[in-house]
Amino acid sequence: MSFDSTNKDDLIREIQRLQQVVSELQKEEPDITEKDRVTRALEKSNSRLQELFDNAHDLILVMSIDRKFKFINQSWVDAVGYSREELNDLRLDDMVHPDYRVHTDNFLKHLPVSKSSGKLETVIISKEGQNIFLTGSVNCSYEKEVPVEFRAIFHDISERVRTEKIRNLYYGIANQSIHSHSFQDLYKNIHSELNIFMDAENFYFAIVEDDKLSIPFYVKENKQSQFNGQGFEKEITAYTLSQNRSLMITKKDFESLQNQGMVPKMDNLPTVWLGAPLLIEKQKLGLISLFSYKESSPFDRTDLDLLDFISGQIALAINRKRNEDKISNQTARLNAIFESSSHLIWSVNTDFVFTSFNQNYSDTVHRYFGRRLDTNQRLTKYNNLPTKANPEDFWIKKYQKVFEGNSLHFETQHKGEFGSEISLDIYLNPIYHTDGTVKEVSGIAHDVTDKKRSGLALRESEEKFRNIFESFQDLYFKCNPRGNILMVSPSVREMTGYDQHEVLEKNITNYYLYTSNTKGLLRQLVEHRRVRNFEASLVRKDGKIIHCICNVRLKIGSEGSLEFEGVVRDITKLKETNEQLMQAKEVAERSLKVKEEFLANMSHEIRTPMNGIIGMLDLLSASSLQPQQKEYLDTIKKSSTLLMEILNDILDLSKIEAGKMKLRKSAIEIRQVIGKLYALFSQQATSRRINLAYYIHPSLPEYVIVDETRLMQIISNLLSNALKFTNDGGSIHLSMKPQFKYDKTHVIKVNVRDTGIGIAKDHLDNLFSSFSQVDDSSTKAFGGTGLGLRISKELSELMNGNIGVYSTPELGSTFWFTFEAMATDKEMVEKEKEKKEEEERDITLGVFADTCPQILLVDDNLVNRQVAGEILKSAGCQVDLANNGYEAIEMATQKDYDLIFMDIQMPRMDGVTATKTLKKMNLPGLPPIVAMTAYGMEPDRERFLNQGLDDYLSKPIKAYNLINKVKKWVNGNPEEPDQVTIENDHFSIINKDIIAQLAKYSGPEMVKEILKDFEKETQDQLDQCHHSLSDGDYPSILSNLHTLKGSAGTLGVEKLAQKTKEIEADLKAKKYKQAPKDLLELNKIFKEFRKSYHNILNL
Repeated sequence: MSFDSTNKDDLIREIQRLQQVVSELQKEEPDITEKDRVTRALEKSNSRLQELFDNAHDLILVMSIDRKFKFINQSWVDAVGYSREELNDLRLDDMVHPDYRVHTDNFLKHLPVSKSSGKLETVIISKEGQNIFLTGSVNCSYEKEVPVEFRAIFHDISERVRTEKIRNLYYGIANQSIHSHSFQDLYKNIHSELNIFMDAENFYFAIVEDDKLSIPFYVKENKQSQFNGQGFEKEITAYTLSQNRSLMITKKDFESLQNQGMVPKMDNLPTVWLGAPLLIEKQKLGLISLFSYKESSPFDRTDLDLLDFISGQIALAINRKRNEDKISNQTARLNAIFESSSHLIWSVNTDFVFTSFNQNYSDTVHRYFGRRLDTNQRLTKYNNLPTKANPEDFWIKKYQKVFEGNSLHFETQHKGEFGSEISLDIYLNPIYHTDGTVKEVSGIAHDVTDKKRSGLALRESEEKFRNIFESFQDLYFKCNPRGNILMVSPSVREMTGYDQHEVLEKNITNYYLYTSNTKGLLRQLVEHRRVRNFEASLVRKDGKIIHCICNVRLKIGSEGSLEFEGVVRDITKLKETNEQLMQAKEVAERSLKVKEEFLANMSHEIRTPMNGIIGMLDLLSASSLQPQQKEYLDTIKKSSTLLMEILNDILDLSKIEAGKMKLRKSAIEIRQVIGKLYALFSQQATSRRINLAYYIHPSLPEYVIVDETRLMQIISNLLSNALKFTNDGGSIHLSMKPQFKYDKTHVIKVNVRDTGIGIAKDHLDNLFSSFSQVDDSSTKAFGGTGLGLRISKELSELMNGNIGVYSTPELGSTFWFTFEAMATDKEMVEKEKEKKEEEERDITLGVFADTCPQILLVDDNLVNRQVAGEILKSAGCQVDLANNGYEAIEMATQKDYDLIFMDIQMPRMDGVTATKTLKKMNLPGLPPIVAMTAYGMEPDRERFLNQGLDDYLSKPIKAYNLINKVKKWVNGNPEEPDQVTIENDHFSIINKDIIAQLAKYSGPEMVKEILKDFEKETQDQLDQCHHSLSDGDYPSILSNLHTLKGSAGTLGVEKLAQKTKEIEADLKAKKYKQAPKDLLELNKIFKEFRKSYHNILNL
């Protein structure tokens, strides 16, 4: 008996018939023989039935109501992969796919109730984890109306389902390639499609682009992430692409590849890996991969075949996406160019309808016609570019010519918005379609108005340049590196006498004098690219030499070659004028020097007798005089005082004009200064019944930093003038107010208002000029030099201020001036005061008593040695004396000193030579060497320091400065005191203050001894000078005078020291003619000193 395996109903009916036969036989009670026969027949029948079931292709099973397996055929066993023993322990529910359990359960629960067979579709999971899709009929058998078991015959439709899913997957991938907006969307959507069909929880795309491999999409354990570049993926991908076929690689294969070095050594490798290259016409686009870490692999060869099958479609999808992106990018670029172009771009078809246009075209149409253009809009006179002719007719005629296959290029002009003419440069070209016909015309227009204007401007500029070039007074030239002249301006004829054609192509060196300066011109040009104000001498055609100044530069010519070009200016007349000016300057400087010398001599010659006159008048006024004699004496005193004031004014003005007037600022109290001035002038004002008052504005700072002497000088001048020109019984008011302020600097205004005679308007302009007076007639009522206001003006400007006057004749005048002052505080004023007091009081006695510095004092002048030695000894120093450089070297090598004071000019060996010799000896512990010299100028200081001396101290010697030098080098560099130069145009026979200070340190007896030695030494030096004069030995005279100048200055014999200084300066300038007379004068001053110093000092 055989059955068609596809006829499930016949098979079920046969099973039922056989079961019924068995049941009937069991109910009967045959004899044993018959029973055996029946049993054998049943076994044979069961055997045949089992063979029938096992040979059937369908999956047949019988299970109990609780769904335990009672009978299964071999096809079922083969399909699920479990052994029969394993199946005995399983129920159907254990094998149904989770997604189908509810459906299957409901079906089997309902079947016994319906008492009919039914069709069931379900999915079971094999032992290997594979899904098996089943469809078939199921019925239920009953005993006594009670359901006892289920009987089912299923057909395996997995291949049909697989085929359908593959088809859906294939179509899905094709659909995703159309609807995905980006590559990431495409990769993600393909993964989602693939994940429906198979286990894709570990998945990636590898892409090859420009021969570079990348992994842009990576999913691990169902989580998308960025591929970190570490792992096996890139290596195994490259290996698979090199094989040019799809591969399934197991863990064992991985280990083999690791041993071959094809993939990196890693512990966590997948159990299976599938990879299919993405190929299009042998071009490798990349690879798609699935892999798993599960012990029981979810993949087999059919999965690899499927991956290989869809890889072609995926490759097409990726390639399509690439092409779409290229087209999209190209379109975007073209649109960007189209819209961002400064040109006007448009196209029209054969119906004269606009098919495209850019924003510039639309804006232009809107600007002129007030309408916005739309595509598919037909040409009218309101949507074209404006023209002078009718726009519609103009453009239709142009387009018709182009539709005939011609290209057109033309310009149009029209009036702009503000009436100016606009020019457009237009190109019209045919657009050919594939059949060769012209379907559209493209237009491009560009505004060339500026270009045309620039061209016109360029032509005008060229014409202008040509005119300038031809009328150029200076000479322009251009030449090549060899010196050949390429271009020259027409002015060459006027400057050199040559015509242009005579010098072109000639070498430039033919026309100038070759000097050492011109030799370096080329080198300077190469180094700096240009040379300015280079002087050269040109040779004219007639042979005359002209002096020129040149500006030359190196440039790149139009053909890329080097060129030199420059401008030459004739400065012959300028140089002649300059020489004349230099000569005039020298004359002026000589005159100025003569003037300065004259003023110095006047100061010296006038002050000396005036001091004597005023001094004697003071003594005379103290004696008993008759009234008339006292009157005469007062007159003489007033005249003498006036003469001294005139002299001081002249000297002040000369200093200001020579730029030698320097401000010496210090902290002052404003109210105290004004108080001094009031006290100075109040007595005179009271005697004439003039009301003198002052006012200080409360907002002014109490303390400021300013030159007190010069401030008082200006105010004194103004107050003195006010008193002079104010009648008895009048008033004078002095006020000081703030003008403005920036930071800590205050600009202060001072007013001096009087009720005097006033000044006419026409006299105000000259009021502040030198030697200027309001009344300069021969009958003038008021005296004076006319210098006070000029000096006040110069001083106020020196203080960053100004000066002026308001005046009304017969009513009075107000003189004002301003000055700058820095605000300070009381503490600063107190410090200034303490500093002055400190310098005046004895600060040297015993200052070094604890340390007792060892000092070597080197000076050939006995007086200088005595004075400096006594000062140092009184301060607590141990002092050794040396007469010259040889003695200094000998003493310095035998004893350790803390400091050496070295005179510069000495006989036998000078101080500089001695210092250099000591330093060359490399003595251990050589002390600092301080130059102590009468060379008192700043250049002298620098010269001596550069020659090896460590410091500098100028003569005459001041105790304060001398002690501070010792402090600086022995005690550790204290702050240097400000070097204050006291300007004094009056030189006394002997300065009592200096002698008093010296007596403090050394005692009166020592002073007498020092002066006695000075008197003897000076006489010897003067005798030597006269002797040297007869021999013409001026260097010897200079040496003696230098020594005398230092010792006289140290002792305060000022008049003698000053005259010595003047004679020394003349001899250094080689003015020898005056020497005999000067030495006689010097001798006279010395005799005056010898005669009077005992009486002056009460010795």
